Amino acid sequence: MALVHSHKQAHDLTTTRHSAINATALWTRNNCLMHQPAVKLGTGQKTFLLWQGVFMALRQLLTATLLTAFLPILFITGCTPQITPQDDTRSCATLFDVFDRQVERHKTGDAATERVTGFSYLRSDRFLAQRMRQADSNEEQRYLAEQMRQRDLDSRYRELLRLPQEVQQQLALWAPDSTILALKATLSRCSAQLMREDFQNEEVYQRLKKAVAIKDDYHGWRRAVGLYPLFVLPVSWLADNAHEEIQHSVATFDESRLKPETTLVYRPNSRQPLAAKAIRAMLTASRSNIGGLHQLDQGDRQRLADSFAPILRQVRQSDSD
Repeated sequence: MALVHSHKQAHDLTTTRHSAINATALWTRNNCLMHQPAVKLGTGQKTFLLWQGVFMALRQLLTATLLTAFLPILFITGCTPQITPQDDTRSCATLFDVFDRQVERHKTGDAATERVTGFSYLRSDRFLAQRMRQADSNEEQRYLAEQMRQRDLDSRYRELLRLPQEVQQQLALWAPDSTILALKATLSRCSAQLMREDFQNEEVYQRLKKAVAIKDDYHGWRRAVGLYPLFVLPVSWLADNAHEEIQHSVATFDESRLKPETTLVYRPNSRQPLAAKAIRAMLTASRSNIGGLHQLDQGDRQRLADSFAPILRQVRQSDSD
């Protein structure tokens, strides 16, 4: 409606522009050329009045033209909301809150990592939590926090795929293209946005150190009574028996019984054994970061997989296998 209204006003202004031009020309002709005043005007006065009329006509024409050109733009700009960084941060926080409530409702949470209280975009594990408590500088803590942010994104991607299809489609509406792939990109962008917003203040590092602590599942009274050491013997016995059974089944397995139509085989693309020296060099280079963490790149991971990955055979007995 605003655009239609603006076009109507522009049309009215155009009509007014032509009317102003005609009226000015008529006034100039009647008053400057055709009118016979009581006092006879000189040639210079007539010329001045003529140019004054022309100037007024040009001014009216210029004003009407500018209003006609820019009035629709002003109306359109006024109808378009401007997204500020603060609005974007609030939208991202809302998206993460909606996502977490859906995960909690459908019980699809990822148990591999622990959420960090007060930081919806971070997740940790015991290793990262301990390294964070030992970190001496803000740069090292920021690096570890970035690792926690990546942990959170990995967990969210897994949780997203476990959600029902209709819930995935609802969450995808937050993304520009309303697709799962676009939603993942939106989650990644929002995660970075929320982290930038929080880490502008250096006090965040102290809050993060306190929030990242992971509580254990041990009970104090069981420790006091000494029940945990008593469980070591039966658990160790069960584990040893399980290992022996697995080793025996592998050693006595007859591959001739496998049927190709019901057997899935997973093997590395190529078998390229690595020397111990090459492995040590690879692991040493992987720690060349401020956090001192082993961060293998994709190429090194592939080389290790080609060297050590076992050949897995899965026998399919039903469609659920």
